[in-house]
Amino acid sequence: MWNSIPPFQSPPKFGVEIGVVNIDMQSENKGQLFKQILDIVQHIPKGKVATYGQIAFIAGIQNPRLVGFALATLKEGTDIPWFRVINSKGQISFPEQNDGFKIQSSLLHNERIKFDINNRINLKQFGWKQKQNG
Repeated sequence: MWNSIPPFQSPPKFGVEIGVVNIDMQSENKGQLFKQILDIVQHIPKGKVATYGQIAFIAGIQNPRLVGFALATLKEGTDIPWFRVINSKGQISFPEQNDGFKIQSSLLHNERIKFDINNRINLKQFGWKQKQNG
């Protein structure tokens, strides 16, 4: 039952493989970029969410899909709060019928993040406003 999912289970896979997308960089650089993305996601506080685009902007990259690809590399049992990353509409990117949607929404509900009747999260209320350096 999805209500009993451990709080930091790895994200369900979208069925998209990183190799399918043309990422124009060496494997070593890709690994460094993914590590940077995951380090940013690690800093999203409990009870807040960030968008793929927001994480990409902080990481200095133009393609928010790379954030999704980085999250897809996470292993089960990770302590990285992947479920706090949502799309720019304030929605979970998994289809509502998908187990991934159920898992992610349950984990967000556990952090007292509220959804409206269209399953959107109010980014003004729950969006992460990261501190700027300096």
